[in-house]
Amino acid sequence: MDPKGQLCIIAGMPRSGTTFLYHILQQHPGIFIPVRKEPNYFTVNHDKGRSWYTRLYDKMKPVQVGIDASPSYFLDTRSIEKITAFDPEPKVILGVRKPSELVCSQYQQMLSLGLRPGRFEDFLRSTDIHFGKTAIPVSFSSGMFEENTKKFMEAFGDNLLIFDFNIIRDDPLQLLQRVEFFLGAGRFFTAENFINRTVNASNRRSILWLDRLMRNERMIEQVSNRLPYRLTMWLKNKYYDLSTAKNGPEQANVTGDELALSEAALAVEDDWAVNLFREGRILKGRQLMGLLA
Repeated sequence: MDPKGQLCIIAGMPRSGTTFLYHILQQHPGIFIPVRKEPNYFTVNHDKGRSWYTRLYDKMKPVQVGIDASPSYFLDTRSIEKITAFDPEPKVILGVRKPSELVCSQYQQMLSLGLRPGRFEDFLRSTDIHFGKTAIPVSFSSGMFEENTKKFMEAFGDNLLIFDFNIIRDDPLQLLQRVEFFLGAGRFFTAENFINRTVNASNRRSILWLDRLMRNERMIEQVSNRLPYRLTMWLKNKYYDLSTAKNGPEQANVTGDELALSEAALAVEDDWAVNLFREGRILKGRQLMGLLA
C-alpha cells in the first residue's frame, strides 16, 4: 500500500541508532518494517519511481505506521523537499550523536567492511559515503551536523523527534516508549517484553562475505521480490544475530591519535550536540523551536 499519511522517516544520523530502531520496532504490531532497511528513495533511489517505493509497503496493514530508516537523508538534505512532496506530514525521527564519535565510528565501520577510506585526516575533511552504487560526498568538518539538524527542525517542527544516541545504551526502553507514543502506534513495549539487541555496532563481529552479500543491491531486489515477507525478515534477523556486538571482539579501532584529531576538528559541533540535550534526552516540536535562534 501507499504509506503516505502513515509514514515515519528515521533519517539518521548515520551510526546513531537507525539500525537499532529498525530491528526493535519490528516487534511492535502497530508498526510495519519493510524488508529493505534503507530504501534511500528520497536520495539515491528516487529515479526508481514512486511505485518502486510503495511496493516496499505492500504487506503493510492500514492500521500500521510504515518505517523508512535511511541515514542518507541526513547527509543529503535535498531529501527534505522530496519527502514533503511525497507526504506533507510525515513523522520524522533523528538520532544525534557526538560528531567526533560518529566520524570515528563511520571510519571504523568502513574498515571492518574491507573498504578503503584512506587516511583518517583526509576522511575527516572529505569522503564519499556509498549507498549501493551511488556515493554521497560528505565533509564532516564543515559544520554539517548542526546545519543539517536545523534544516530538519525547520522543515518538520512538531512532527520531528530528536533523541540523544546515548539513550540507547542507558535507557532504550524509554526511547521505544516515546517513539511508539510519538507515532500513535499504541502501547506495546514494556520491561517484560523488551529484549535489547545491539545491532550494527562498530565493534560487532564482521563476516565480510556475508556483509557484502547483504549490501548487494541486486541481491536485495531479488530477495525482496521472490521470498515471502516473513521468511525474508526471519533470515535478516538471523544474519544480525550472527553479528551482534556482544558476541564479537572490538575490530578496526581508530587510534588515540585519530580520536584526538576528530575531537579537535569537531570541538564546536561536539559542544553543540551536548548542549542540544540540556533540556532532556528526547526532544520534540516546541522544545526544538528555541534551539533555532
